[in-house]
Amino acid sequence: MPVPSERYGELFTDLTEQSTTRSNKRCLYIHVPFCRVRCTFCNFFQNASSRKLVDDYFDALMKEIEIKSQLEWTQSGLFHAVYIGGGTPTDLSPDQVERLGKAIHSSFPLATDCEITLEGRTNRFSDEMFDKALEGGFNRFSFGVQSFDTKSKTKCKTP
Repeated sequence: MPVPSERYGELFTDLTEQSTTRSNKRCLYIHVPFCRVRCTFCNFFQNASSRKLVDDYFDALMKEIEIKSQLEWTQSGLFHAVYIGGGTPTDLSPDQVERLGKAIHSSFPLATDCEITLEGRTNRFSDEMFDKALEGGFNRFSFGVQSFDTKSKTKCKTP
């Protein structure tokens, strides 16, 4: 059932004041809502990437991680999986990807075998991005199969 927007804050507080036990498996999702262009198959496109928009979003995201990681609920149990999705998180710079991974590791209680996934496109995933993601602690990468189609007219056209 949809939650009326005026109840978001109250509901968030109610949910995060509930305790959890360390034995409960939890997952963390972080959204990066940017794409270069709208792909023909996608109905979710909202924000065309620009360096300024991405940088501003990233700064706000880092503040949000700092704030939300301090909640008692956040610290009361382990996270067993972290997924960075979007849009396209690989529209972040390689340095931002590394900082994000390190912030996740230092801010949230993670299980020792926590799977930390970075979603992206192969055509924007350079060796530098891969190296910085590994340095940030990412241990799983998810690429949409449409990223492997280099000849189709209906593929996502990104520079």
